[in-house]
This record gives sequence, C-alpha cells and structure tokens, in this order.
Amino acid sequence: MTDSALSRLNGMPRIKRLIARLLKPVLMLSVLLAVAADLTGCVTTGTTATDINALCAPWRPIRYSAKSDTPETVKEVRTHNKTGQNLRCWK
Repeated sequence: MTDSALSRLNGMPRIKRLIARLLKPVLMLSVLLAVAADLTGCVTTGTTATDINALCAPWRPIRYSAKSDTPETVKEVRTHNKTGQNLRCWK
C-alpha cells in the first residue's frame, strides 16, 4: 500500500480497516464470477447434426390424397414437402 493509503487507514477504526482491506478481493471475485457466467452463455456445441435437427424439427413430409383433398390443399402440401427437400431435411 502507498503511504497516503496507509495514512487514511490509520485514522479509521479497526473494523473499517478490515472491511476496506477485504472489499477489493470480494469485488474482484464478484466481477470474475459475472464475467464467467456471461461467457458460459456463449458456448455452442459445434456439431452441425444438432443444427440440422433443429432446422428440420418443424418439417416432416405430409401425405395427401388427390381424390379427397382440394387442389389448394394439394398445392400447399407439395410446397411444404418441396421446402423440406430444399432444406435437406429429407429426400
């Protein structure tokens, strides 16, 4: 500690000196833990299989009946199935 810091501490009661001495490491530890918590949120799996599964989760091929479904429904189902193929969720 510097002389000016010591002279300021000498005028304080003993408990205040103890608190002042312990406060810096506690604050440093608090900042370190906060940074560590933030950094753990940035970790990714790094596997593309998980990414593909997440991308394809809402996409499953849909079957339709040309006899009982309307032409509009058939068109929408074909569009859905083509989108799934373009995303490589299925063949």
